[in-house]
Amino acid sequence: PEGLLMVRKLIKHEILRTGPLLGLILDVGTLTVLGSGVLASLRFPLLSAVSAVIGFIAVAFPWPLGNLALTIDFWRTSWGRAGYLTHSLPAKGSTILWARLAWGLMAQLVFLVWTVSAMLAMLYLANPVPAGDGPGIERIISQALGEISRMVPWWQSALVVLALLLIGWAYLVMFYFAATVGNGPKLAGFGAAGPVITWVITYVVLGLLIAGSFLLLVGLVLGDRGLHFTTVDMVRAVQVNDGSVIPFGFVPVIIASVAIWVPWMAHNWNHRVSLR
Repeated sequence: PEGLLMVRKLIKHEILRTGPLLGLILDVGTLTVLGSGVLASLRFPLLSAVSAVIGFIAVAFPWPLGNLALTIDFWRTSWGRAGYLTHSLPAKGSTILWARLAWGLMAQLVFLVWTVSAMLAMLYLANPVPAGDGPGIERIISQALGEISRMVPWWQSALVVLALLLIGWAYLVMFYFAATVGNGPKLAGFGAAGPVITWVITYVVLGLLIAGSFLLLVGLVLGDRGLHFTTVDMVRAVQVNDGSVIPFGFVPVIIASVAIWVPWMAHNWNHRVSLR
């Protein structure tokens, strides 16, 4: 179909435009993790401890930084000077939006794979075990992964991965939503404050809804047969720090939020584009 071909072309150009910057972020993160891990493995007093902390912090930052970079590019090429070129393309606004959302989802998978790999690398490098003092960290990691695979069926592990991708993508969509609505006709006069105001309101509402989801008497419990739904007092579970209980109510909240944000953005892209 012609529409699908256009989406593919748009995704290709999204990758060509933003891929180098995302690659740079991951490259810097990789060098930081490896450098910190090597220094941590040398067991220098204080220096190794500080290096380990820096390394584990570096594991967490590329994903949100990458989403921030995508958001800035989204704003710049939609309502900055480059926005005129974007909206002059021979495609509906919603088609351009869907291509950007699709590339954003693909990027979440890249970020997730990198984050997991970087975490395993830091665990390996920062926790060497001298010969004869016990099992090496690679064996401990292997045993832990084996235990997880024994307790959690593969399809549940796949659902966990999908949930992580959904969370990362949902926050990226929220940024895109704030940029889109904040640059609509009603808020365009506020300049750069329009997207900020929209994001703050959206973030507060989402936070309240997620907090309210903890009042739902439903959750996931990790047992010998893997994850299973059950009725559970989530507030009580959080208070006693019950590690076997996993909150679930936030998932339908995020799904419902994305289901509202995306059509709203598509409508704005088709009918309410206001370039400055």
